[in-house]
Amino acid sequence: MRLRKNTALVVGAWLAALAGAGCESGLFARKRPLPPEPARVPAASTDPLLVDTVGASGTLSELGELRVRGFSLVVGLGEDGSSDCPTVIRDYLIDSLTKNFGPRTTGPDGQRFSAGRMIDSRESAVVEVVGVVRPGAARGDVFDVRVEALPGTDTRTIEGGLLLPCELRMYDIGASGEALVTGRIIARAQGPIFVNPFAGSGEGAATADPRRGVVLGGGVTSEARPVRLLCRESSYSLARRIESRINERFGQNPRAAEAVSRGYVQLNTPARFAEEPLHYHQLATALLVEDNPSFVDRKLADWVQFATEPGANLERISSMWEAVGRTAISGVQPLYGHSDASLSYYSARAGLRLGDATALPVIGQMAATPGHPHRVPAARELARTDLRPAISRLAALLDADDDDIRVIAYEGLADKRHATVRSFSYPHALDREQVNVRVDVVDARGKPLVYVRRSRAPRIAIFGATTPVLTPVLFSDPRLGVTISASTAADEVTISVRERYGRPVNDRIHVPARLIDVIGALADIPDRDSARRLRGAGLPYSQVIGILSKLAEQEAIPARLMLEQASVTEQLGPAEDFRRPEGDERIRETGESPPLESEAPPRDNRDRTGDAAPRQEGAGDGA
Repeated sequence: MRLRKNTALVVGAWLAALAGAGCESGLFARKRPLPPEPARVPAASTDPLLVDTVGASGTLSELGELRVRGFSLVVGLGEDGSSDCPTVIRDYLIDSLTKNFGPRTTGPDGQRFSAGRMIDSRESAVVEVVGVVRPGAARGDVFDVRVEALPGTDTRTIEGGLLLPCELRMYDIGASGEALVTGRIIARAQGPIFVNPFAGSGEGAATADPRRGVVLGGGVTSEARPVRLLCRESSYSLARRIESRINERFGQNPRAAEAVSRGYVQLNTPARFAEEPLHYHQLATALLVEDNPSFVDRKLADWVQFATEPGANLERISSMWEAVGRTAISGVQPLYGHSDASLSYYSARAGLRLGDATALPVIGQMAATPGHPHRVPAARELARTDLRPAISRLAALLDADDDDIRVIAYEGLADKRHATVRSFSYPHALDREQVNVRVDVVDARGKPLVYVRRSRAPRIAIFGATTPVLTPVLFSDPRLGVTISASTAADEVTISVRERYGRPVNDRIHVPARLIDVIGALADIPDRDSARRLRGAGLPYSQVIGILSKLAEQEAIPARLMLEQASVTEQLGPAEDFRRPEGDERIRETGESPPLESEAPPRDNRDRTGDAAPRQEGAGDGA
């Protein structure tokens, strides 16, 4: 996702519809000063695999989570918001909003924008925004952010709202007063709020609070977060030698490594590893410091010998083969057909990652074999490789007997923009450049399946283009203002919409009794087309998938509803109470927010529509 430089249009649109506005301020922070020389690193382990590698000469640091926090407004809440706001945060938001939107934004009555009036509106809520930036993140890295109404405020729910752009600063749990809203800017965030629709049901019970939500893929880093390799020996020559070897292997421009001092080397994640910075760190530390051909050949022979021994660390050895580069292929090829399934997998994985086409059938067969111990990781390797013959193998896996394998294949084909996956994006009603829901229709012939993402992007995949909504069907939720109905044997479904965002609609949408059409009508903006017909109900992603869950319970959808295993709670950690010890219900001047508790997941770039109408996204040429 990219954050727009000019958000005044969004604010103006919200003012016109709801008498509200938005938030963004500040410049990117200065580069961090060089740190003092690090303390001497303990001696390397005696692991023979590490001998002569970068990992034997140093150790990685700064691998922990970097927590970031900011404050902003969620708009579009009808009467469910609150005017409550601690003084320090209110002053900060007024200053930020006035600087960015005051001079150029007016309401429907022609009056100039008033930040104070917007904060005081019941249609908005002041929120805390918290996220985690992973180690090695490049500038522009995308991550989920947690959004929560401030404790003690009257906000009832933030569901269906839109988080206005805000800055995320380094998290200081001890901050108070103005320190809550000052500090170095690390990232920015904005986007539609996702509130868990499965509250109180199993794994979803932990996020049952409607005042708490997540913007899926809503955070974007403003600067890179490099990792440091601390040298075990404080030596300029060693640091320069490590820098040279890493850059020779992974890139000189921009440099993948920089010898900042005699004590440490900075590792900058290359563009091709932007989605997998940990993978880059593994390869960089597995790299041989010396590159003499005869020496490398000798080490490759040693590693093959180590790999065949009982209890070998095959994960590490595979990374070392991969770190060497294509020179290693001839040495590992004989292991592809080894009788040991693990040795066969890890050697073929290294070969496939190095571009060896002869490894593809080996990995492909593993991915297609039910019960194979490495079936799932083999399918992931097929999905990540750029070798074009992998596409046909992935397409075949769309009809596999294992739904996890089918989803991996679908995501791989979607990333490659293959013709087996057609994508439709529906914009958010309050900001047409934000994606409300993206629907992928997968050309599969296996059992019908509906896959729902709960991290990184608001995305639903339908396996089977003609998956129907069975009739008769009746669903009604007064809270949502939506009713879905169809009589027996009807080939059309009627969606009645009472109101959206506090505005009466009182109209009906008629669509074919197909799942893709029903989802589209629920998610599309509540505007009218040229014939004055209502386009959509404008429901947010969380409500759309909540309705799908209810329809599945009624057996109106003849497909399994599969939720992404990594839930938002697992990704970001539960939002704990951050009231003061004496029991103050408000942040006031000294509020604290708890740290997040788990790693941020791998991220992909945020989808955007750029159009008011739902858009089918272009597919690749196929293979």
